[in-house]
Amino acid sequence: MYLLYPEAHFTLIDLSEDMLHVARKRFAKMKNFNFRRADYSQEIPPKCDIICSALSIHHLEEDQKLRLYISIYEALPKGGVFINLDQFCADSPVLDKAWNDWWMNYINQSGIDSEAKAKWLEQKKLDRENSVITSLKMLQNAGFEQIESVYQFMKFATIVAIK
Repeated sequence: MYLLYPEAHFTLIDLSEDMLHVARKRFAKMKNFNFRRADYSQEIPPKCDIICSALSIHHLEEDQKLRLYISIYEALPKGGVFINLDQFCADSPVLDKAWNDWWMNYINQSGIDSEAKAKWLEQKKLDRENSVITSLKMLQNAGFEQIESVYQFMKFATIVAIK
């Protein structure tokens, strides 16, 4: 986004101060970045033309996801864009098992140490994935009319919704 819109103002929000610290380091040399420790599921900043989320919403329960999508819709101006890159489950139990097996195999082959893997497995218990199709329907119920899954690879997809 920054390369496309270098004059835009960016607000990065996270509950975790550790994640914000990483973001501050990553974007230290770029202008127009603000960092806020906040719960985006409770408060969306006003006056956003584009709202992006990455690998976060899958931690929310279904009713929280719908409330968040409604808040995002209400926060965006007409023509505003919501982009969600996240992990999802498959609608099919057979495909979902295959995707989860593939992901576990990928983790096992990645060279991750046992401590980091145990931490990841513990954090995975917080996942509340839904399918891309379910997410598209929820975004439609929130008010978005133009909604597309623009990329998907197994558990990971990017959804774009325009108000």
